[in-house]
Amino acid sequence: MKHAALADAVCSQTGLATIAEGAAYLSVCPSKLRRMAASGECPTRRIGTSIRIPWAWLHEQAAVPEVFKRRKTDV
Repeated sequence: MKHAALADAVCSQTGLATIAEGAAYLSVCPSKLRRMAASGECPTRRIGTSIRIPWAWLHEQAAVPEVFKRRKTDV
């Protein structure tokens, strides 16, 4: 599913998203979202062994895309 179609599909969704759903919604790699979850940068809920991300947080982050940009450091 393309990002725009996915965004339309979840616009009114509430609840929790899987890492894959959240990564697709934010157009980032799932491993990036897993690292953010592990470091505490994003809120998570555990259901058994799976990690879920609140849709409310994903919607907030979609409005602020620079959070996901790679930071360059001066050498």
